[in-house]
Amino acid sequence: MEMYRKQIAISFLIFTALCMSGFVLNNHLEMKEENRMLLTSKNQAENSISIDSSLLKASYKPRQYVKIGEMNYIAPPDKQIKND
Repeated sequence: MEMYRKQIAISFLIFTALCMSGFVLNNHLEMKEENRMLLTSKNQAENSISIDSSLLKASYKPRQYVKIGEMNYIAPPDKQIKND
């Protein structure tokens, strides 16, 4: 009977160790998957923002102002222009 007790105790210890290692491995893999999902969603958000900003840069063209010298306006003959 004593021999069976040792075998039962050793079997129980091995079973407990396997269960604990499975639990730890499962938690580690879940945490790794969550981190990967967070990084993926963060990268997608950054990429969408960078694509939007590149579209804005590509479509935005600043106006070019050109200075034109004094212009001469021709008044109709029936109206008089008063110079102050």
